[in-house]
Amino acid sequence: MHLLSPRQSGFRDGHSCKTLLLKATGSWKKAIAQEKYVAAAFLDFREAFGSVSHKKLLTALNKVGVCGTALQSSPT
Repeated sequence: MHLLSPRQSGFRDGHSCKTLLLKATGSWKKAIAQEKYVAAAFLDFREAFGSVSHKKLLTALNKVGVCGTALQSSPT
């Protein structure tokens, strides 16, 4: 079972925001060179989990295999 899309850069070894931006800008440059339209949407998820019960979130993460030090650094 794959929990993360191959397109997702966050939470994957060898990937980061930087790798995602490099891939995106490369795609945009290619599209512009081919005189295609480019559209992008940027969402700020900084407070995405502010209204979620942290206890329930940690329980759900633990059920899908996120545990150990990954959960220890999470706020409770």
